[in-house]
Amino acid sequence: MAGCTVAAVSPAVVLPLMLHLQEKRYGTKRGIPTMVIAASSFDDVISISLFFVFLTLAYSTSELAFTLIRGPLELLVGLIYGILIGIIGRYIAQGEKQGSVNRNRLMFLLGAALLAIFGSKKILINGSGLGGAGALGVVSSALLCSLSWKEEKKLVEISLKIIWQFAQPILFGIIGYEINFLREGFDGILIAKIITVVVLGLIARSLLAFLSVACTRDFLLREKLFIPIAWLPKATVQAAIGSVALDTATNENEMYYGKIVLYIAVFSILITAPMGAILINLTGKRLVRKDDPEENETGKKSLKSVETGVTEISQSSKDSASPLVAKSLMEGLQNGDVHVQVEHNTAS
Repeated sequence: MAGCTVAAVSPAVVLPLMLHLQEKRYGTKRGIPTMVIAASSFDDVISISLFFVFLTLAYSTSELAFTLIRGPLELLVGLIYGILIGIIGRYIAQGEKQGSVNRNRLMFLLGAALLAIFGSKKILINGSGLGGAGALGVVSSALLCSLSWKEEKKLVEISLKIIWQFAQPILFGIIGYEINFLREGFDGILIAKIITVVVLGLIARSLLAFLSVACTRDFLLREKLFIPIAWLPKATVQAAIGSVALDTATNENEMYYGKIVLYIAVFSILITAPMGAILINLTGKRLVRKDDPEENETGKKSLKSVETGVTEISQSSKDSASPLVAKSLMEGLQNGDVHVQVEHNTAS
């Protein structure tokens, strides 16, 4: 559980910084900001799902056979719920005015999220609910609704950002309230061990993140070094699941380990959130190449000129094979099989 807590990347920190780099055209041609955002979202889904699987294995009082089945069952139920909500959300408020569409979709998405969280706890199997299915259902349903609404999702995103501005301080305030060193006593050795675990975990994760893109030919070495930095910040996911283990505990032993998971979540936020944001801002524009907008325009003009020339050859040539050659060239240009190199020569 502690490993899954540290593994998740904070979308609240990474997303705005990557969108800023994308707006400034840093790495957009090679898809670096998009890749970082997509990979961090996928990472969060896997981390949250595995967290609840291990939570069930650690705290379950059921038989071992059912405990082993329970984890995959929660994943399956969460994914099925997300797919159903995504399908229903695609047809929500179609044909209505834009304002009504956005309001209805926002209420639908919030209602589906609340239903998933609280409803999963009411589905009792052997006396306990499927809490992991609810968390995964929220993430998967929001993702599929976002893909279904495409460009029409922008106003819904703006509304959710406004709600998040009020919810974020409450979320971090709750996890901070769970820690009370005056009441429980400050254990310096335990805190040192926790910080060591967080730091070692970040080092191992950064090395693996670099190795995951080491064989990518499109990236320069400095861009490959930027990827681990971009995946460094931890914040929102840790704040959301950090106290779950402690809240689920039923005896002193479980409460002790639940507090350790909570402390790891808190110190991972304190260490990585500010450090990650600062490093991304400092290194993003230095390590990632900026795309040249004139390069794309030149390429489009050159391709258009070649297509025009091929068309003229096809129409003017009397050779019966010329139209076939011209057609093959046109198909190659459209599919990217034929590459055009433009050279600027001075007329003598």
